[in-house]
Amino acid sequence: IGKCLLLYVLNDWGAIWVVTFMLVDMAVFLGIKILRGDFKYYLNLKPDIVRTLASVIERIFVKWMSDFCHILQLRNPNEMGGLHYTANYIVGLTYIYLA
Repeated sequence: IGKCLLLYVLNDWGAIWVVTFMLVDMAVFLGIKILRGDFKYYLNLKPDIVRTLASVIERIFVKWMSDFCHILQLRNPNEMGGLHYTANYIVGLTYIYLA
């Protein structure tokens, strides 16, 4: 709910703020996944580019589901991981007060 409220407030300033916020948020998430070394999803696809593309799509989907639905099963280390999920949840709650 917090991120939805913040995006609503940012939309009043202009759609470019919403797009910028979502892109920066996703870039930080993907950057953390790459730095931790668990960016590649565990699908065993043969061409490496196909595996990377599938990983990008899966990671974006998981992040959006976590941001807007807070599905508890996403704490799995193969998805978001417990610490990142908890931090994402706490930041989502603080967006309520920032908005």
